[in-house]
Amino acid sequence: MKWLKLFAVPIALVLMFGCGLVFAQFSTPDVQAAGVEQINTITVSGKGVVTITPDVAYIQFGLNTEGKSAQEAQQKNAELFSKIQDAIEKQGVQKADIKTVRYYTQPDYQWEKDKNVLKGYRSEHMVEVTYRKMDAIGALLDAVSKEGVNRIDNVRFGTEKEEEYEIQALEKAVDNASEKASALAVKAGKTVKGVIVIQESGTSAPPVLYREAAEMMNAKSIAQEQSTTINQGELKFSRQVQVTYEF
Repeated sequence: MKWLKLFAVPIALVLMFGCGLVFAQFSTPDVQAAGVEQINTITVSGKGVVTITPDVAYIQFGLNTEGKSAQEAQQKNAELFSKIQDAIEKQGVQKADIKTVRYYTQPDYQWEKDKNVLKGYRSEHMVEVTYRKMDAIGALLDAVSKEGVNRIDNVRFGTEKEEEYEIQALEKAVDNASEKASALAVKAGKTVKGVIVIQESGTSAPPVLYREAAEMMNAKSIAQEQSTTINQGELKFSRQVQVTYEF
């Protein structure tokens, strides 16, 4: 009978271990299922647009001069640009808002009798002025043109409150998404309970508006009795969000 006792204990352990495994396999799903709460959700997108009038202009203009030598071209440029600088500051522009964007002096060649002939040198000095008097842009261009500016590249419009307008556009986008979700929930006989997930998507920066020199008039052809008119137009900030609601 001893061999029966020897085998009885292992068999009992195997049965107990086996039963334990079966119990775990069948009880675990029940426990997990008890902890899962099913919720109804709806996901919508919202768009917000803020339209503003630009509050700053970035104006690029400058001066081309010629001379028989590089030194002569640069000297002429320096003398004329000193007067232009004074004219800019008289229009209320701070020195910190005047930035040189291009300066160079180079030889001026012309093709004659199958060869390049040196005719002299050309010097160019271009600046970008940050200007906030939106109704006086034309007056600024007229003033610097009288002092020698003979090249106007473009006028670029923008805003110095970009972050503020972006937030306003986002707020409108969220409101738009909320209206859509509420309308869909009402049709389904439900009520929106709250936001589960919200994220910004498909953002777009406002276009930067330009006025090219060709559209404005060449500085040399501006009549003294006629002032230049510049129209800044509008800027639009557009933002999109995707929101998941519980209902």
